[in-house]
Amino acid sequence: MIDHDDEVPQADAELLARLGRHGRAQAAELDPRLMALAEGRLSPAEQAALAADAAADAELARAVEVFAPLDEAAQDRIADGVLAALGIARAGPVEEAPPAKVLPFRRRPVGRVLMAALPLAAAAAIAVFVLRPGAVVDAPPVPGYALSIEGGEKVQRGDELP
Repeated sequence: MIDHDDEVPQADAELLARLGRHGRAQAAELDPRLMALAEGRLSPAEQAALAADAAADAELARAVEVFAPLDEAAQDRIADGVLAALGIARAGPVEEAPPAKVLPFRRRPVGRVLMAALPLAAAAAIAVFVLRPGAVVDAPPVPGYALSIEGGEKVQRGDELP
């Protein structure tokens, strides 16, 4: 769908809109069994009922013929036509390769890994403990501070008495 009106002349935009409305109206009138038939979702009983209804109604019979899924021969004819139009040769049947031999990976012994990892982990823990900030305290602790107030209340305001 084209969203920009400047790309499509007004007459063409109106024609496209009318075609869209007409297509939606036709789809609404369509028997839902026909879409299920085209998608291959009809059970054999539903297909038999649709065939019986189509035998009585010529228009429904034509629609069933149009919506019927294509058989493999028809699909092959269509694919051959498309490939011929594109100038591509059709590949022959693909030969299935024999199953490959799967080799399991050799499991590494867990004990060797643990024997190497445990001393390394212990050394890392000791290094973190020793080298962390504030681990070694050579300086004396910060001295305590005290607040002392000297003097008393002033009884009078203003100048000092002689």
